[in-house]
Amino acid sequence: MIMFIDDLNMPTIDDYGTQKPNALLKFLVEFNWLYQRGTKELLLREIKDVFHVGCISPTAGGNNRVDPRLMSLYNTFNITNPSEDSTKHIYNSILRKKLAEFPEEIQNSIEPMTMATIKLFRDC
Repeated sequence: MIMFIDDLNMPTIDDYGTQKPNALLKFLVEFNWLYQRGTKELLLREIKDVFHVGCISPTAGGNNRVDPRLMSLYNTFNITNPSEDSTKHIYNSILRKKLAEFPEEIQNSIEPMTMATIKLFRDC
């Protein structure tokens, strides 16, 4: 099973400088077991065959810094946004393929449709 955790840097940092959800996640990723509560005694549960995948946004606005001890348990990749020319090329290619059997007047609207979509995305 793959466990995907979006926005690892969203939890607020408490008075002690920790993010409680991330502290629990660190424990789970590091040891692959958790204690089950709800009975009179704590039961140890081993978690097997789970891959943990997470993502974060750049630190700004409502995003917080992620504990380096948690980050050290992951392989880190940085994916930058493509340039505007690359984005135009990608979306124009997709639309050309999808609209290949449509009338010519619709195929002629591919470029303006792409530009309007990119402008709308930038403005939002």
